[in-house]
Amino acid sequence: MNRIEDKVLYSTKAESTENIVEQRYIHFLLDMVRKELNTTGDRVWLYDAQKQNSVMLSEIEPFCNKLAAAFIKLGFQSGDRLQMGSCNHINYHLSAFAGWLCGGVISLADPTITADNIRHQLNDTQAKIVVTQNKFLAQYLEIRKTCIEQFKIVVLDGISEEINDKDVFHLNDLITDEKPELDVDLGDFNVCDDALILWSSGSTGAPKGIVHSHKNLKFPNFIKAENRVLMSNIMFHIGGFIIPIRQGINVSQSVGFMTDFNTADCLDILCNWAPNVVYLGIGHYIQLSACQKDDDRKFESLKTIVPCGGAITEGIHKKMISLLGEHVQIVEVYGSTELGIISSVPGDREKTLGLLGYLEAGASLYIQDMDGTAKLGPGEMGRIMIKSDTMMTKYLNNPAATQDSYTSMY
Repeated sequence: MNRIEDKVLYSTKAESTENIVEQRYIHFLLDMVRKELNTTGDRVWLYDAQKQNSVMLSEIEPFCNKLAAAFIKLGFQSGDRLQMGSCNHINYHLSAFAGWLCGGVISLADPTITADNIRHQLNDTQAKIVVTQNKFLAQYLEIRKTCIEQFKIVVLDGISEEINDKDVFHLNDLITDEKPELDVDLGDFNVCDDALILWSSGSTGAPKGIVHSHKNLKFPNFIKAENRVLMSNIMFHIGGFIIPIRQGINVSQSVGFMTDFNTADCLDILCNWAPNVVYLGIGHYIQLSACQKDDDRKFESLKTIVPCGGAITEGIHKKMISLLGEHVQIVEVYGSTELGIISSVPGDREKTLGLLGYLEAGASLYIQDMDGTAKLGPGEMGRIMIKSDTMMTKYLNNPAATQDSYTSMY
């Protein structure tokens, strides 16, 4: 339940002691990996449900050590920025983890936006390395010509043509050292140091970098799963990035993902791989809900489905339940790139859609009048003011926007 005090709504959830980060976030994650390997053994961590390849839990640290050592040889140092310019890929997270092991800051960027916006992001971060896919390689080579920093490029998949560029590397060529030495000076550290940069859409201007620290990368686990989770979310969005971390590492569940969403594959995966929980981007959710029911398909293992990135209507809700079965609950979650997940609504057949639900641990909110002078009560309209333990620390290189965002009457 939530509680109200002085017109402010507070969470009553207690934060898990296992979710407190007092070190570099990557070291926190690797400690979790080692702990599980030592207590319950190995398992699948990440699974490409369409290409059917996977990463085992035991492969995370050795792979990251090799790639981090390679990044260091490419000149990447503590405090440098690494830009992920890729869509979903089995080695997406491992590349980001390797950058963190070097003491770097990871920027998660959408490679499908305009060249001007990509150039703006790269100049804002002055990224030293860009990790991308072959299908985006030509555009990054062209964009690099007019960037401040002449970054190196690491390609996750096969390079389709001969590239005569000494600063373009295939990922597999970088991880050949069986006993890498991580010779890097990480320097002084504070848990409030920058760790992750996400981006606004840029729909109202140039994209804004949204900076999160090591301390506030402590994501809530609001969905229980027996062993398997499937997601269609894009990995460069906050949801798609945190699910393989929070569900896949912190709470010991195998996470499947889709590289190219289509409803036929999704239904096959739900039926045959049999996940317990599914996260779908709102567009994918709507597409799936429009499918015709097939009585030969059984989704008995599926317990929960979570639409991400938007609200759903009662009609879509009913279509999804009709398709998947009355045993499936739909859980709505609320949050943003700046705030992380702030609340969730437990699946309840009788509930009204669009409710705020229960605030996550450390979250609180109130309604402020448009003049910013008073907190408002029930039934009054104004601006929603939110505070959370997972909220951003600042907008990148934009102190004015940061100041505007932190207006508060707490």
